[in-house]
Amino acid sequence: MGHRMTDWIDAKPTARVPLRVGFVLADHFTLSAFALFIDHLRLAADEGDRSRPVNVQWSIMASRPDPLRASCGVMTTPTSNFLDPRELDYVVVVGGILHAGRQIDDATERYLKRAADAGVPLIGLCTGSFVLCRAGLMAGRKACVSWYHYQDFLDEFPDHDVVADRLFVADGDRITCAGGAGTADLAAWLIEQRLGWSVAQKASQVLLFDRFAAELESNALAMRDDSDIDFACARRPRHAPWWIYAAAAGFLLAILAYSALAMRERPVEPIAFHLPA
Repeated sequence: MGHRMTDWIDAKPTARVPLRVGFVLADHFTLSAFALFIDHLRLAADEGDRSRPVNVQWSIMASRPDPLRASCGVMTTPTSNFLDPRELDYVVVVGGILHAGRQIDDATERYLKRAADAGVPLIGLCTGSFVLCRAGLMAGRKACVSWYHYQDFLDEFPDHDVVADRLFVADGDRITCAGGAGTADLAAWLIEQRLGWSVAQKASQVLLFDRFAAELESNALAMRDDSDIDFACARRPRHAPWWIYAAAAGFLLAILAYSALAMRERPVEPIAFHLPA
């Protein structure tokens, strides 16, 4: 069913909820980054997996009602025109293929600048950081990109501060994420800030991510120096539970003790030296 033009132009946010997010999908956007983020919001929005937008609401915004193509070819239909950014808590830009032409149109770029002027935090997922930088919205801010696009970023923005050893970086009201599985960590972190630890934990557990919200907090590397960077997150290596290490250590100590005892009880045999005649 197509959109009526009046519905499209007059799209307005519904009643205010604790967390409201507007998505902007770039041309050939990365479907995995979008899906991971929005599914965390869906699970955080309601009890169980009922998926009602009770505590979280989201909109897929665009300048036109035409379906948007992901890099894998899947088409996604926008749900509204650009909402008043003052009614949103975050505007999320989902990037995609870098070298397949322009990622957003002029109207979308103007909207992102309008949102920035209104003080709404802007989030760049995957190559969404490139979109924000090209629009001039990351001046003086640290960006986070995937290792795969690190050199691409340096080539296009040689004077920009960028890292590729983090999952995401929040520098004031600009948040950039390397993409991939890091999108889930960012979504869980934002949910925890707004809705609490238990809600973030629930969303991650339902999606079978192998860490809890408590680990998310321990993985966080707070960067509270003289810069404006409030938060950065890195994935620490996964470790086995403590009791596995304790059991292994105990087993090793038992072997060493048994070996020492055996050496003490074993008679010492003389060593014969045979000298040549």
